[in-house]
Amino acid sequence: LQAMGRLEEAETALIKAVEMAPGDGDAWANLGIVHLNLGDLEKAERNLRKAVEVNPGFAKAHLNLGVALQHMNQEEAAYACYKKVLELDPENSNTLANLAIALEGLGKKDEAIAIHKRAIDLDPENSTLISNLGNAYKYMGRTDEALTKFVEALKLDPDNAATRILFAQTAGNVVLADGQQPDEDLISALLICLHDDHLETSKLNSLAQSALHAKMPAALSEASRHPGQPFDITSPDFLTFAANPLLVAVLTRTILSSRALEDLLTAARRRLLKTLGDSEDALGLAEELQPLPAALADQGFLNEYVWAVTAEEKASVESIRARVAKQIEQGQAPSDISLYLLAAYEPLSKTDGMVNWASRIGEGASAGLRHLLRTQIDEPAMESEISGKIDVLTPIDDDISQAVQAQYEDNPYPRWAWLSKPVPISCNRQILDEIQPHKPSLGPAAKHPEILIAGCGTGKQPIDVALRFKDSHVLAVDLSRTSLAYAIRKAKEIGAHNIRFAQADILKLGTLNQTFDIIESGGVLHHMADPEAGLKVLVGLLRPGGFFKLGLYSEAARKHIVRLREQTAGQRADPSLEGIREFRAHARNSESEDIAQLWESKDFFATSTLRDLLFHVQEHRFTIPRIRAALETNDLKFLGFIFDDMSVKQKYGERFPDDPDMTNLDNWHQYETENPRTFVGMYQFWTQKSG
Repeated sequence: LQAMGRLEEAETALIKAVEMAPGDGDAWANLGIVHLNLGDLEKAERNLRKAVEVNPGFAKAHLNLGVALQHMNQEEAAYACYKKVLELDPENSNTLANLAIALEGLGKKDEAIAIHKRAIDLDPENSTLISNLGNAYKYMGRTDEALTKFVEALKLDPDNAATRILFAQTAGNVVLADGQQPDEDLISALLICLHDDHLETSKLNSLAQSALHAKMPAALSEASRHPGQPFDITSPDFLTFAANPLLVAVLTRTILSSRALEDLLTAARRRLLKTLGDSEDALGLAEELQPLPAALADQGFLNEYVWAVTAEEKASVESIRARVAKQIEQGQAPSDISLYLLAAYEPLSKTDGMVNWASRIGEGASAGLRHLLRTQIDEPAMESEISGKIDVLTPIDDDISQAVQAQYEDNPYPRWAWLSKPVPISCNRQILDEIQPHKPSLGPAAKHPEILIAGCGTGKQPIDVALRFKDSHVLAVDLSRTSLAYAIRKAKEIGAHNIRFAQADILKLGTLNQTFDIIESGGVLHHMADPEAGLKVLVGLLRPGGFFKLGLYSEAARKHIVRLREQTAGQRADPSLEGIREFRAHARNSESEDIAQLWESKDFFATSTLRDLLFHVQEHRFTIPRIRAALETNDLKFLGFIFDDMSVKQKYGERFPDDPDMTNLDNWHQYETENPRTFVGMYQFWTQKSG
């Protein structure tokens, strides 16, 4: 019953077991473990102490007693239990692995690393043990060492889902150094993860792209610097590059965010269009190039067709669109290559008759074409149908709210397609994991937490929360029906059934007559006319002792954005696709340092993300002193910042060793002043409302 997750039934059975056999240490230990999983720490401690009382040599019971004491912030007592485990069972690799993880939680990281290595020495082919060591390195900010261990673990067990997730999370903070060549094991790990439908593949693009750069012949690197020049896609150099399976995987599973690769592939797309646009004959295409048109179609859809298009290309695309529409009208089937080329430049739905034709084609189409039609025709049609049925909780009549809504109806945000499926844990455990090394007493965890996602966009955040927070009920609201429709479709596809989506204005949520254990609002309040007013409304919906996760723009990290917005303040900003393409063309020829920073941002490489980054209709930015004032006004206690890259906290700890909890906002303000790009994404942090 415990293994099946039916914890209450397991508890009942084990209570009966200890009544029948009070001298059975296993029964007491298992009952304690069930209470640990239920979050009832006092019962867990009591039953685990009974287990070691009846069997003093029971290492597993001592280990779990240490875990219970650790969660109760009795760190010295927990450490004593762990030392006992080491005495009792020093040659059991699994026991050592659990001991090492527990020591990590106590902040005894060097001891944990040593124990992880001892466990691996005992069982060197155990991929889980190697992955555990990688995770320890990851939380110490030793990113390169962590990645090496995850690659090693995936080589031993490519199907380990947990290791894949850890590899992807770590890869997001790694690029190869100039001149560094990726080994085959790293390439293999990247390909395994890029093809995983249950993994957030966007995190892999920087490392994968740096691996592609390393494999790019010098002649192609030179060609990428002259994207307008004639380009030979049949050259041996390009054929070798195009045959790299990593290239197709990156194009089909991530939004390309490399200027050099974009320039090279924009030129290659143009050459493919010229070569195949009129002939409809892909058979003459070199074998190495066969997968490229379909991959470019996927990439175009993912980046919302942000790549530059010449007047000659536009004319060719219009010709293909007209030809395809005529073929459909006459009952003929367009060639796959025509549809791939067309979809590499614009959504297939722009072609007359395409929607009806796609609904009739059935299983006769190739697998590649069925995939293309599903993503570009079927799924958008489903979202259009969903949009008309979304619940409306509040009116949207505030001028700024309406302007923001209009932007996200045109460009739903954020862009995403795949999401890692996390292991559900209690809300308190999740929060403590994110704010470490701070380990405050958070109070009893809600058994069925009610969670509000205020500004859920296209659903990535609420779906992740619904899957991650055990036994949760999530209400996710947003202004944009287009964004919500995408979120609803993806939630159904992924199997997140504990979410209710609805349209609402945050400023009017006070009329809900509902309160929540947890509220998350990331990247939303700073787009309101008065962010502090929005914060006040949301705090009013939070129960005493509840938790609030916030994401806000940093004034220091966005100085280049502010300067660019000021430079264009007197001009009419054009956030349309053509306007954004025009801006990127200007940026390509600019020598501005501010523009150079834009090229470093992944948001620069898709239409909606660039619009959100630079052309938003409303934006505020915060400083840490402003955040502190807002928290004090709303009776919120700061619990800790959240970073994907734990090396930031490692460096902060070295700079401020007298702040082991890393919660001193004066110190963080000083650290950001010294390192102004620390919060280049956003400030993200947890707070708790006074009880």
